[in-house]
Amino acid sequence: EEGIDLVSVAILLMRGKRTILRFMVVTVALTAVVVYLIMKPMYTAEAVFLPPQNTRGSSMAQLASQLGSLGAIGALGGIKNSGEVYVGILGSRTIADTLVKRFDLQKVYKTKRLSDTEKALKRRSKFVSGKDTLITISVEDHDPKRAADIANGYLDALHDQNGRLALTDSAQKRLFFGQQLEREKNALEDAEVELKKTQEQTGLIVPSGQT
Repeated sequence: EEGIDLVSVAILLMRGKRTILRFMVVTVALTAVVVYLIMKPMYTAEAVFLPPQNTRGSSMAQLASQLGSLGAIGALGGIKNSGEVYVGILGSRTIADTLVKRFDLQKVYKTKRLSDTEKALKRRSKFVSGKDTLITISVEDHDPKRAADIANGYLDALHDQNGRLALTDSAQKRLFFGQQLEREKNALEDAEVELKKTQEQTGLIVPSGQT
């Protein structure tokens, strides 16, 4: 048997060096595209919170109506607990719009229309109300920091929306009494000013008025 002539092999490789180099460049380029664009790693960030559990009866219907005004994603029928209400609010268009603007997601997701950006955010976000009443927010993104920021952003947006809607009975009462207290405080300050003017004009002190 004849052995391999290394010189002949070397001559053949030298003759085909251009073809070999082209093949190598194309292979490296395709590999880069696959790794950095198609197979770019996704990171998942999670945020967990415990929703209020004192929402019952007629309040639940009120929450459902408020949720409908937010343009929530999914049906409102069959709501059984406050966890489902909060999950619906998290998936609402109002919350999505807030996050899209805050994190400039149209630029991040390279979308032209706001509705397309909201759909992209919805695909990367997940809300689960567990049997332990805890609600888990999961967000996927190519940037781990941005994934964490958006997950926390959902909590911030929910907190703002919660204060805006007064979702629980206690929150509604607290909001009402807070407004009443502010009115009485303003009225008291006005009365003090008027009393001071009277004293300056007459030089008299009225015990009943001071009281």
